Amino acid sequence: MGLSTAWAAAKRGARVTLVDPRPLLNEHNASNDESKVFRFAYGAQRRYVQLAKRALAGWRQLEDESGRQLLHQTGLLMFGPPGGFHQQSARTLLEMGERVQIMPGPIPGFANVDEAVVDPQGGWLDARACLRALEERALAHGAEVRRGVAATSARGGEVALDDGTLLRARAVVVAAGFHAPRLVPSLRGRIRVTRQPELFFDPPGDFPETMTFAAFEEGFYGFPRMHGAVKVADHSKGPAVTDFERRPPVARKEVDKARAWLRRRMPQLAERPLARSRVCLYDNAPNDDFVLGKADGVVVGAGFSGHGFKFGPALGEELASLAL
Repeated sequence: MGLSTAWAAAKRGARVTLVDPRPLLNEHNASNDESKVFRFAYGAQRRYVQLAKRALAGWRQLEDESGRQLLHQTGLLMFGPPGGFHQQSARTLLEMGERVQIMPGPIPGFANVDEAVVDPQGGWLDARACLRALEERALAHGAEVRRGVAATSARGGEVALDDGTLLRARAVVVAAGFHAPRLVPSLRGRIRVTRQPELFFDPPGDFPETMTFAAFEEGFYGFPRMHGAVKVADHSKGPAVTDFERRPPVARKEVDKARAWLRRRMPQLAERPLARSRVCLYDNAPNDDFVLGKADGVVVGAGFSGHGFKFGPALGEELASLAL
């Protein structure tokens, strides 16, 4: 979100300094991942469909500027209980004039699915390529990126850094993920950080090619085979985390939970070896809506609740507008 804001503000001719204590790609950064879901499907929430359409235009502009493919619109396959999220999404998208595909079961690669809904605008974002492109284009438009220094405080017009530097600016934007409450006192006690496992299974040789898929009521979503593995992630909110530096590896019980779901929905993967795993942290707002606005003298983007990445360019424009 910080990079998206820097790109948006620099494009408008603002002088921008972005501060980040870590390298662009690092395991502490929730955005540093192989893949992130992109979708128009949002149940009955039309405002998120509209935001996704704005984000799509932004990702395509970034692709044009950077010469990189970032968004792979392979479709999003959704299923769940009758009348659930997938069918609510289909109704909303059709009412808004968007395309939807209804797929009767059986669905190759899946079990116990009588009917699925495909959001053809959905797919996956190459998260690392997105981060690289955002930083490159922000720099190309004149932004300065300072890495290896951390903000110790942020207030209207000033940011204090841990190297003793004091930055002064017309406006300060805090887009610090799960660290935001440390810099914005109004957020303390309001943002709950949770631990979310991501598992990469080694599929059998005859495993069919799949779309990005999601069974949101059941808590799981995943991606087509990439780098030899199929990623399956738990979207149901995990245990609370307070120590962000210490991040224990994925636990046996977390793997067992995923395998239990796979036995029901993707049995060909259920007993396959685990190729690799990682732990992601969600910064959760109370209602999973984003925190965008002004607080404690700064502009804040926080509480992205595990579903914000897809909106990066659109939210960067929002935060840049608030700052400028």
